[in-house]
Amino acid sequence: MLNCLMKFGAYLAVFLAIVVHLILFTEIPRQIGVYRFIKQCAPLLEGLSPAFSEEPWGFTFEDLTEQNLSGQRALVTGANSGIGYEVARQLAKLGAEVTLACRSVTKCAEAAALIQKENPKGPVMTTIMDMTSLASVRESAHEYMLHQGGKALDMLFLNAGYNYIPKENGPKDCIPITSDGMEEMFQVNYLSHHFLYKLLEPMLKRSNMARVVSTSSGSSFSTYSYRIATDLETLNGCKEPFMKGVENLSYGQSKLAQIVWSKALTKRLGPDSNIYVNAFHPGLVRTALVDKVFSEAPFMLTVFDKMQSVLWSTEEGALTGLFLGVAEDRLASENIRGKYFHPQSKEVINELALDDRLQEDLWNFSESLVQKFMSSHSTATVE
Repeated sequence: MLNCLMKFGAYLAVFLAIVVHLILFTEIPRQIGVYRFIKQCAPLLEGLSPAFSEEPWGFTFEDLTEQNLSGQRALVTGANSGIGYEVARQLAKLGAEVTLACRSVTKCAEAAALIQKENPKGPVMTTIMDMTSLASVRESAHEYMLHQGGKALDMLFLNAGYNYIPKENGPKDCIPITSDGMEEMFQVNYLSHHFLYKLLEPMLKRSNMARVVSTSSGSSFSTYSYRIATDLETLNGCKEPFMKGVENLSYGQSKLAQIVWSKALTKRLGPDSNIYVNAFHPGLVRTALVDKVFSEAPFMLTVFDKMQSVLWSTEEGALTGLFLGVAEDRLASENIRGKYFHPQSKEVINELALDDRLQEDLWNFSESLVQKFMSSHSTATVE
């Protein structure tokens, strides 16, 4: 009897190993529609990975190469690596004058040099911007405007961000507070970008057609019960644990804020504005952020490297953001404003972002947080 059980256990283990191999390391589940069925049960999975993306893509690499950005200017935050680097690289290839905004002087210069070497004709510049400091954002924006004089800014990619991972000896229940007095992830991923937009808005309004693109995330579907804090006490008060299982609700809050902000700003600009504001989710991409998230489980990274149809390449992850930044004809003809997209350039509705009151409250809260920094900037604005 024992021998029979042991044989059955061995056969079962082999069978499960084969099933796991077929699911994780081959295209078979996709070909027979397994992922399509799962996606119907959870629409937010649209485009999360290649497995959940269906042809035809809304925007392809062939479409990208047909764009001509000669004479246009772009600024990309968090541009020294990952999605930001790839966006900046592709913009330069299409002829745009690109400025990389990064926190590290060395990393920023190295990234710019690589892009410049690949695209020697168009200028690639850098500006140092620390998103944990509104003063740094203000100084960098002022420096950029001075350098550009009265020129227009055609593309602003609000891409910089990070996901706080609790350290062994660090805070377990609350996200750290910045020197500006705000929850760090909210400031880095969202508020500093709101501030940067406010500072550079005069340059964007000079463009024939300005595009503002926020790098959001599918994590925007997982946030606190109050969705987004709209007062300082709630933002900094640790009213709810920021970790729920493997989900970082604070990260989700900051990414949802980017989508809500895109809708709030679109309403303020009006239907005839020359500024098109949208947000996108790159999907599961093997970037430094993914490496950091799984730093405590490195075996997962090894599995990811071998799995079929699970992770997008960095180039593929950047493609939807590039669509929202460079496809001017499509944006205008389809009136793509205040929307949110998943790979590959498929619009997705996040119900949490549709509340008009939340849009208004978040905007007003954001304005109150940056007001004193704006007043310091007003006398130095270049018109």
